[in-house]
Amino acid sequence: AELREKHSALQLRESEIRSIMNNTPDVIYRLDRDGNIVFISDAIRRYGYIAQALIGKPILDLVHPEDRAMAERYLCERRTGDRSRKRYELRMFSADRSAVSAEIHSVGYEGSHSFVISAEGLYASDKPCIDTFVGTQGVARDITERKMADEERARLAMAIEQAEETIMITDTEGYIQYVNPAFERLTGYARQEVLGKKPSFLKSGKQDDNFYREMWATIRRGEVWTGHLTNRKKDGSLFNEEASISPVRDPQGNIANFVGVKRDVTRELQL
Repeated sequence: AELREKHSALQLRESEIRSIMNNTPDVIYRLDRDGNIVFISDAIRRYGYIAQALIGKPILDLVHPEDRAMAERYLCERRTGDRSRKRYELRMFSADRSAVSAEIHSVGYEGSHSFVISAEGLYASDKPCIDTFVGTQGVARDITERKMADEERARLAMAIEQAEETIMITDTEGYIQYVNPAFERLTGYARQEVLGKKPSFLKSGKQDDNFYREMWATIRRGEVWTGHLTNRKKDGSLFNEEASISPVRDPQGNIANFVGVKRDVTRELQL
C-alpha cells in the first residue's frame, strides 16, 4: 500500500512536470555526453518535428551549418565536465529546412539527479548513478521575429546615421533626445553638447517669436510643419535649411516625440 501510494504520487508529479514542459512555447531538451537527444519537449512540433522521432539523433543535425562549429565547441566543453550555465544564440533548422533563430540557455548535469528523463518517460532514481556522466540540458527560445526586428532597427539606425540630411528628435516639450552626425557636421555642435537642450540655441534672430509659435502649434496639433529656417552655427555663421517637422505617435496614438528632417540649402540660395 505504501509503495502504491508513492507510485501514485510519483505519477502525479511526472504528469505535472510533463504538462509544464509540453505546454511551454520554449523547447526543453536534454542531451547525452555525445550531444545526442535523450529528451525533447512537444514544443518542437511547432517546427515540423515529432519529438519521439528525434530521440537518439545528434542535436547538430538541427543546427544551421554555419553555426555548427560554435555548437560543437559548447558540446566539447560539456564533455570535459563543464557544468556552468551558458547563454548563446544560433540558428536552427525547422523540418522544412527554413532557418530559425534560437536563444539557448543550457547547463551541464550529472547522472545522479533524483529524476531522470528518458525517451519513455520521467523516472525517479533512488540512488545516484555510479558513472559521473555529464550531459547537457536546456531551453531553446525562438527569437526569429525579435532578430528580424533588431535587424530592421539596425538598418534604420544606419540609414539615419549616414543620411546627408540633418535629423533631430525631441520629446514633446522640445528637449533634444537625438541628433545624427550630419547635424554635428553642419552646425559644429557635438551630440553631447546638445542632448537635453532645446533647439533655441540655433536661433539666428531672422524669425520672430510668432513664427516659432505657429510652428509649435502646428506640430502639437499632430500636423506636419514644413518651411524655411535660417539658423546659426556654433562659430556664429548663418545657414539656411528646408525643414520638415513631424509628430511621432506611440501605439496608443498619443504624440510621443517630434522628428525634424532638414536639408542645408545655403549654397542653393547663394547660387
